[in-house]
Amino acid sequence: NDTPILKLWIDFLFKNQIQKIIVNMHYLHEQVEKFFLSYYPGDERIIKIYEEKLLGTGGSLLKYQKYLESNQFFIAHTDNYVDIDFQKFMQFHNAQPSHIYGTMMTFRTTQPKNCGVVEIDNKNILTNFYEKISLPPTNLANAAIYIFNKDIFSYLNSFKFKKELIDISVDFIPLLTNKLVCWENKDGF
Repeated sequence: NDTPILKLWIDFLFKNQIQKIIVNMHYLHEQVEKFFLSYYPGDERIIKIYEEKLLGTGGSLLKYQKYLESNQFFIAHTDNYVDIDFQKFMQFHNAQPSHIYGTMMTFRTTQPKNCGVVEIDNKNILTNFYEKISLPPTNLANAAIYIFNKDIFSYLNSFKFKKELIDISVDFIPLLTNKLVCWENKDGF
């Protein structure tokens, strides 16, 4: 309906009482800057970070962790939009035991070989993750939407990543088996 997806996300987050939004920009960053001037001029709730050299979703998360001061933070890849009952998602996340670092939103797909897919146990805890393989064992896909606890940083910082371009799905999720719970979004896909 002629509304930028980024605007849908930002409005959704503000509607759900998110106090601060960090937008990581690299590709087409000039257009994203123009977007902010048009829709949110001077809005101090939005922190814009331009990465001249792309660090990847995980590299950015590690580099800019100082901005994530709260106990929990929400991550979404904003190149797609889904309906989320944010309160249900948060309630599910908050009900998890302390050894769980975060919650991954998942959905059922008819094209699992085009997605990262997960296997879970009977408590919805991640047991295996497969990124875009030809014969996926499941159709439960990673939506690339997460809630993480701040404690995830002490865990992730204990690993020595030997590359600059770090991806949440490829590099972090495999390290988080048995430490990440999955919440299936049955409404928005």
